[in-house]
Amino acid sequence: MISVTLAGLQALSDDLYLLQLKPEQSMPVFQAGQYLSLQVGDLPASYFSIASAPSADLIELHVQAGLVSQSAQELLQALQQQQPAKVSLPAGDCHYQRLEDAKQLILICSGTGFSQMQSVVQHWLELQDARPLSLYWSARHADGLYRLPLVDQWQRQAQHFRYSALINPRLQWNGMQGALDAIILAENPDLCQAGVMVCGSAPMVWHTHDVLAAAGLPAGRIFSDVFAFQPRGNC
Repeated sequence: MISVTLAGLQALSDDLYLLQLKPEQSMPVFQAGQYLSLQVGDLPASYFSIASAPSADLIELHVQAGLVSQSAQELLQALQQQQPAKVSLPAGDCHYQRLEDAKQLILICSGTGFSQMQSVVQHWLELQDARPLSLYWSARHADGLYRLPLVDQWQRQAQHFRYSALINPRLQWNGMQGALDAIILAENPDLCQAGVMVCGSAPMVWHTHDVLAAAGLPAGRIFSDVFAFQPRGNC
C-alpha cells in the first residue's frame, strides 16, 4: 500500500465530491479503467474507480457521500482531519488494454460509473487514438451528469468522439429500460468490431450485456468489473 495525502476536495453536487490524492511516492502504474482501495485511519477499506488518467500526478476519485452514504461521509471527514491514508492499486481487469483489438470503442455508464470512463477517455485522448469512441451516460437527475462540461470539452477536442446523455428519474434496469438502448443501437448498427466497457449497477450491466449480445456484439467483446463481482444470478 502507498501512503497518500489529501490534495483537493471539490463538491460536484449536493452529495458528490471530486477527491484528489497525492501519493507520497511515485505514482503507481495502472491501466485506464482500473480501480483502487482506499484505507483511511481505522475505517474499513473503500473501493473506487480511478477517474484520472495513468499519466496524471494526482489520483482523482468521485465519491458519492449523501445522507444514505454514512461510510463515505466518514471517509471524507477522516481525510480532512488528516488521518493516515493509504491506497492499494491497481485492481480490476476491465481497462483500456482490453479494447486494443476493437475497431470502435463504446463506453456505457450510469451515475458515478462515469469515473471509470473518464480515465479511459482521457487516456484515449492522450494517445491520440484514431478509433471512434462513443460515450453513453445515464442518470436519474441532472446533477447525476456531474461532469458534462468536461464531456463537452472532449467533443470539441476530438473529431472521433461523440456522446449521449440521458436523464430519467424512473430509470430502471429490469428489462423495461429502452431509451438508452435505442440510442446505442441506432448509432451503432454494426457491433461486429466494437469493444464495449460498461460501469454501473449489476442489473444495468447485465441488461446492457444482453441487449448488445442480441444485437450482434461478439462474445468476449464486452467488459465490466461486475462480471467478476456479481456473476449472473448473484445480482
